[in-house]
Formats: sequence, C-alpha cells, structure tokens
Amino acid sequence: MSRSSAFPGRSRSRWRSSGSHGAVIRGETYHFEIVSNESASGLTTVALDFGIPVGNGVLTCDTDAQAHARMDTKGAEAALAALELANLFEQIDDR
Repeated sequence: MSRSSAFPGRSRSRWRSSGSHGAVIRGETYHFEIVSNESASGLTTVALDFGIPVGNGVLTCDTDAQAHARMDTKGAEAALAALELANLFEQIDDR
C-alpha cells in the first residue's frame, strides 16, 4: 500500500505535521472516558483526513499534579514524534 492510499487527504494539506497538547483530568463521572476517547478519535481523523502525522500530547491524568509533572516531557515527545514521521514521509516521497 502506498502512503497516498493510506492517507488520501495528503495532497490537500499544506502542513507537514500537527500536534495537540492538553490534559483531561479524571473527575467523578464517566465524562472523563468520553472526552479522552473522543480527543484521540478526533486526532486520528485529522491525521487521516489531511494525510499528516499528528502528535497526541493530550494527557489523561487523575490529578492536576500528575498533569503538571508530565506536561513538558510528554508534550515534547508528541511533537517530536510527529516531526520525525513527517521527515520519514518526506524521505519516502523523495524515492
């Protein structure tokens, strides 16, 4: 399978990659599960529709303290992953 068939929206995007950063903090209701799942689903949709890698830096945490402790590292990791994939896709396109 070629990358263009795996990412049909590739030709429509002027962006090489994208990323999302945020935090969903668990509360006392099921709402946490819905928001977490739908944010991941939405990012997948963006990746497929636009044909670009999308770094998912949305943290799912039990407390604000956990989110603060992880935000810098996990945000940077998500951005780096998206950029590395964009670079790989560019190398594949050049072949």
